[in-house]
Amino acid sequence: AGGEAAEIAKHMHEGFLRVEAPVRGDIVLLSSRHGAADHLGVVVGAGEFLHTSEKFGTVVSNINRWRDRIYGFYRYTPDYNRQPV
Repeated sequence: AGGEAAEIAKHMHEGFLRVEAPVRGDIVLLSSRHGAADHLGVVVGAGEFLHTSEKFGTVVSNINRWRDRIYGFYRYTPDYNRQPV
């Protein structure tokens, strides 16, 4: 899963806008082991996000617990990078 997240992280600029105040449905990009961005989650609201763990499966975690590992929050906006034709 870490390799897939790292690959997705390379393309976060394609249709994704970095946001400072995440809302439900936004993506959180973070490091699972204090290194490169290798983990993704989805903000579910109330300061929490949904992600997966090999040890625990699908979990909901508090964003503040991961604050020092977060690279950013992103919102999918399909028209953000499109050039007019």
